[in-house]
Amino acid sequence: KQVEQAKFAAARSVISARGALAARPNEAIVKAAVKVSEGFRVLVRAFELGMAGDLDGTIAAAKEAYALAEKAKGFSPSLSTLANQMQQIAKSMADEARRVKAGQ
Repeated sequence: KQVEQAKFAAARSVISARGALAARPNEAIVKAAVKVSEGFRVLVRAFELGMAGDLDGTIAAAKEAYALAEKAKGFSPSLSTLANQMQQIAKSMADEARRVKAGQ
């Protein structure tokens, strides 16, 4: 149930951020917020894939989330702390998936 709630919250976040982007397409912080919200949605997907045993999918999704966080930092350094946290989560997920994969 918590994963479903996380998926719903992540989707709402993306919709809200994209709405803000439509209203303010030239604002760097808004562009960064879109990337952060997309990144968190991808992290939720990575978690789901990991729970389903799809380790390669988890690694790929974590890599995508990490890249989205990097884009967010490029748009607006003011979101660097949040983007860095997202990258730490993505790295931890990928590292754990690799560890489990190596043990199989």
